[in-house]
Amino acid sequence: MSNKPIRFPRTVIIGGRLWHVNTDSETNGSSSHCRQQKIIIGTRYGREDAYENFLHEIIETVLVERMHRYNKPYTVADNGSYVFVFNHAEFEEAIKDIYLALRDFLK
Repeated sequence: MSNKPIRFPRTVIIGGRLWHVNTDSETNGSSSHCRQQKIIIGTRYGREDAYENFLHEIIETVLVERMHRYNKPYTVADNGSYVFVFNHAEFEEAIKDIYLALRDFLK
């Protein structure tokens, strides 16, 4: 396990909008809130888990903003009830947005 501090950008750009990134040392999960343009990353279980959750939220938020996430019909509302649908051209555009959101973090 690394002793380096867990660091995230304070803001990211997704879909041309500024999103605030917050951490929560009391939780281990993550979430994004589209109306508030906020991403919350739990850091309780350490660096690798937190970075994995950050990447998850960035990618999912890009796909939501590009309207590629849908609820599966006739299922219980949980994390497994989402499906992502896009063709290869749409995937390439989403990758550009993901890169733009992460480029300062990747330096």
